[in-house]
Amino acid sequence: MEDTAPNAGARQRAEAIFDKRAQQDLDIVEQQRQAQRNEIEKLQRLRSLRLAKEVADQETQALAGGKPRGRPRRSRLGKARSET
Repeated sequence: MEDTAPNAGARQRAEAIFDKRAQQDLDIVEQQRQAQRNEIEKLQRLRSLRLAKEVADQETQALAGGKPRGRPRRSRLGKARSET
């Protein structure tokens, strides 16, 4: 059974719409993949910077010849004084 002229035109329009949407879907998938690659590259750069900073801090600490310094602790006397 052959397509008649009106059905053939409708079919061509439907196929054109389908092809256009399929291409849009492929474009969206490619954009998502590119965004994911960019995110991975950013995380790798940040990680390498963090590791380089840790190494530099360790070297600085070794040159200073001390234990790792944490946050300075607050005295509990200050708290007791404010209560009285």
